[in-house]
Amino acid sequence: MIRLIALDIDGTLLTSDRRIDAETLTALRRTHAAGCRIVLATGRAFRSLEDVAEKLSCADYAITSSGGGVFTAAGEMLFAAQMAPELVRAVTETVERFGLTPEVYIRGQAYASGFQLDHMTDWGVPEKNRGYILNTRVRVEAYTAFVRENLDCIEGMDVLMAPEEVRIPLRAALGRIEGLSVTSSSPLYTDVNTAGVTKATGLAHLGAILKIAPAEMMAFGDAENDVPMLRYAGIGVAMANALPDVRAAADFVTASNDACGIAEALARFGVGKRKTVIDCTVGA
Repeated sequence: MIRLIALDIDGTLLTSDRRIDAETLTALRRTHAAGCRIVLATGRAFRSLEDVAEKLSCADYAITSSGGGVFTAAGEMLFAAQMAPELVRAVTETVERFGLTPEVYIRGQAYASGFQLDHMTDWGVPEKNRGYILNTRVRVEAYTAFVRENLDCIEGMDVLMAPEEVRIPLRAALGRIEGLSVTSSSPLYTDVNTAGVTKATGLAHLGAILKIAPAEMMAFGDAENDVPMLRYAGIGVAMANALPDVRAAADFVTASNDACGIAEALARFGVGKRKTVIDCTVGA
């Protein structure tokens, strides 16, 4: 029996125009009412989830920063996979060699340099994404000093979109840093965590707290950083719009994020249906 639903956000829960379709919303709320825990599992920082959580209105927990943090819906941090200071330094130095600055995630908040935010247009960030980025990042001007002062409390980092000719060699350079995990939540981001930290490890920490086994979990995703989570959960579901490697890792491929794929999979596996329990006690 499925007791927990883990949902990637962008490309999975949200449609291409950043909505939650009515059929998916109804199915998830019905599933929640039937007793399933609903968990947002994302590369975003916790403070970047407010709009989605408000639309959904039934999320109980969040796994953020691709596994770097685990939070209650109210914002209580249950777990942080803090990066070692030497890893943060290595990432920062590597990214800066490419003329960029990394974002850092601290206690559920994303921090970005003023330089990065001022050059989104130059780096090809689509106009539809710029408002979201500006509204969910704390702008820091003295960024190098800020990172240095907070080396002991960074649970994840990312590099905002860079041109392909920079992004590919940058990712290769980051991949050579020992002890680092490099992945991607979308073409806009290169995400980095301590090696071994994934959405799956976030689910494992939350499952231990809630006493919910992997076999009792169902996970949905579409991007590279969703693969460990789909393999970990008892039922891993890839969206039809997912990358080929993500679809290959899943137990089931559902319709796309624009075609009510989450609702389709919940119905396919009968998740969220209330069970009628008959009292079989002798003499009842």
